[in-house]
Amino acid sequence: MRPGNFNPHLLGLRWCRHKSLRGNSCYHLLGEHLHAYEQRLPLPAAEPREIVRFLMDQHGLKQRELPEIGSQGVVSEILSGKRALNMRQTQALAGRFGVDVAVFLATPAT
Repeated sequence: MRPGNFNPHLLGLRWCRHKSLRGNSCYHLLGEHLHAYEQRLPLPAAEPREIVRFLMDQHGLKQRELPEIGSQGVVSEILSGKRALNMRQTQALAGRFGVDVAVFLATPAT
């Protein structure tokens, strides 16, 4: 990759090597730059059930391991599209996975 292709926010991280940055300062700087970069990325449109399935896969969870949603049967119905997430479930999932509630309210563009 050529230098011109690098994100300018990430190029600022070269200062992390500077001896004046000690301890968590470099991590804080990295976090700020990553947050700024992620804010510019468009979120792909996805059904809430697809997002739940993705998060389950990423965390190695089975349907029975999501008591925030309900029983294994309720989770199965949501993942199959027979039932929609309600607001209580959405808020509980957002809290568990550390994401914004809006992630589960997204609908795909038609």
